Amino acid sequence: MQVEVTAAEPLSAAIANPFDLSHTETKTRKHLREARATPLASIFGSGFLVIVPILNGAVGPYSLVAMAFVCALAYAMGSVIRYNIRNAEPLLAEGKASARVLRYERTANLALVMAYAISVCLYIHILAAFLLGGLGINTPRRENIVTVLIVAAIGVLGRFRGLDMLLVMERWALKVTGVLVLLLVGAFIVFDYHAWGSHTLQWPTVPRQDLWTVLTVVGGTLIVVQGFETSL
Repeated sequence: MQVEVTAAEPLSAAIANPFDLSHTETKTRKHLREARATPLASIFGSGFLVIVPILNGAVGPYSLVAMAFVCALAYAMGSVIRYNIRNAEPLLAEGKASARVLRYERTANLALVMAYAISVCLYIHILAAFLLGGLGINTPRRENIVTVLIVAAIGVLGRFRGLDMLLVMERWALKVTGVLVLLLVGAFIVFDYHAWGSHTLQWPTVPRQDLWTVLTVVGGTLIVVQGFETSL
């Protein structure tokens, strides 16, 4: 939901060019790299580990079309968020926001905390499942234990070393993930090349799913691009 502000000029500038941040002090290469580190880590991690098989099971050969729809939806949602960042947050920082804007801000913060906690626990649980599954010792109880230990370790690290340390770890994780992604794509290319040469290459079959299942599953993949639509 967009908030009401009286600054018409910033609004017109945002509509004309939603990526133009020249009127702020944040348009630096370092800031852009830092802003994109978190969403890129999310996209690479969840995209290649989770979303690929989910989309294959939901829409099969139409995965590209489905992801184009998800990206368009993310951009539309991001335009509202970018508008509020440019126009509402300066008012909040200067203490000039109306009572209604303050209520929106508090409600949004509460919703964000709950959503972020669920998202983090989900991904850490997936990490635990992959880790224990690779070792051949995965059970629901062990996955829960590993998830709790990782969350506790993150909390302790943030408490005593600060959240900047988590950002450093995230950057290194992004680099490692990038290398793994390149290796995975290379393996896919080699596999498809040999399959094509032996005439065994096949397109995925169209799964038999009802419309509601397809919409909910594809809509749920919006979490893959969380944050990236506002960091551009």
